[in-house]
Amino acid sequence: MKVGIQTVVFPGFVPILEQAVQVQDRGFDSFWAGEHHHYPESTPVPEWYKETGVPDFYRSVPDPLITLGAVAVAAPKLTLGTSIVLLPIHDVLVLSNQMATLDHLTGGKTVFSFGVGWNKPELDNHGVVFETRVDKAFEQMQALRKMWTHKTSAFEGKFVNYEESSVGQPLQKPYPPLIMGGRLLKKNLQIIAETGDGWEPTDTYEKTFGTSLEADIEKLNGAVRAQGRDPANLTNVFLYADIMLFDRNPTDYKKDAPTRDNLARLERLGFKHVVIGVPAFSSVHFYGAIEHAASVAEPWLFQS
Repeated sequence: MKVGIQTVVFPGFVPILEQAVQVQDRGFDSFWAGEHHHYPESTPVPEWYKETGVPDFYRSVPDPLITLGAVAVAAPKLTLGTSIVLLPIHDVLVLSNQMATLDHLTGGKTVFSFGVGWNKPELDNHGVVFETRVDKAFEQMQALRKMWTHKTSAFEGKFVNYEESSVGQPLQKPYPPLIMGGRLLKKNLQIIAETGDGWEPTDTYEKTFGTSLEADIEKLNGAVRAQGRDPANLTNVFLYADIMLFDRNPTDYKKDAPTRDNLARLERLGFKHVVIGVPAFSSVHFYGAIEHAASVAEPWLFQS
């Protein structure tokens, strides 16, 4: 199992490239970035933020692929991941080229985790119909796999359409892992089982919805087997998201950070990546959190 770091970036935060170098120097495997291009002030408070409110960092999230492209140069040892990209807002032909480009920049060390989005006003402003966003993501995942496993391809669907075309190919073969984030509901489960390479749950969802990782992993493995695929080939990712909250005190990350036992449990469940979120809205927050995370994750870190 490999352990990486995801942080939030906001005006006045610890600079992103400084963060990446510190993550690399402490022996973590990977660095992850999320996506929200704007924040509608009409955003409803979802259930998982009912106690804290929606964190302020949602109001200014850097573009993940531009960010990770810079990190590829600043910290070249790191695997780079998206956690997550809002798949339905994208033109899949443009996105496929961006991801293939990043895969070449990293020497083939990328993992792409996607979600369909929870914020209806945000998706509305991108022209995405909230009720069909999962169906659109399903087609987009199918299209990505098709264009990356054929010299040329065409696609005709309800949401994705392109004529026979050549597209830029990633360095990884057959392609970088395509991970589906979010709750393991019926349609998400179908996407992963039929066309995805893994699942990314978070501690936030497990706490909020009372889900059992053991039961959900078994359900996922059964769905993958039903498609004639081997669940041992899945690249499941787990994100500890709670400690990225903007309004926590500098020492609160220790309360919500994973323990070594938490990480060992995830390894037993077959997760291949664990991503620990750390706050970065001051040097005190970031350096304190990353030192604590490194001490907890020490058995899984690279040894210098």
